[in-house]
Amino acid sequence: MVVFGHRESEYLAIQVFGRMHEASDYDDGNWVDAEISMSARGLGGSYWAGLRAEEFERLRDDLVPMYESLRGSASLDSLEGWLKIEIDGDGMGHFDVRYLAVSRHSPRTALESSLRFDQTELPGVIDQLGSIITAFPVVGERPS
Repeated sequence: MVVFGHRESEYLAIQVFGRMHEASDYDDGNWVDAEISMSARGLGGSYWAGLRAEEFERLRDDLVPMYESLRGSASLDSLEGWLKIEIDGDGMGHFDVRYLAVSRHSPRTALESSLRFDQTELPGVIDQLGSIITAFPVVGERPS
């Protein structure tokens, strides 16, 4: 699980439960079942989403240099539109997270919010992403 923010107040969390398909090719083998949960200014909830293994890898790879410089940006923009996360570092150790969480139910329901964390929390987020990547590595050949 990766958690942005604080579970006792405002947060965005992603828990990956397993692969969606028993496949080893890039297109089908990298879909994972995840639960997205959040709490934002008195509103909150959770929902299921289909995310891709490489989305976690890209986000982690973007966050690692941000820890060194405390500036830059990182994002996760899920292929199916279930979740969009944008993280910006201000160069002074503060990171702003903006996210759009969209349920799969019809009509689709969305929650857009933001939260902030500081540089002391970034290694934990990077490690949590690393745990997801280790458990669900990207499989198959990436298309050229």
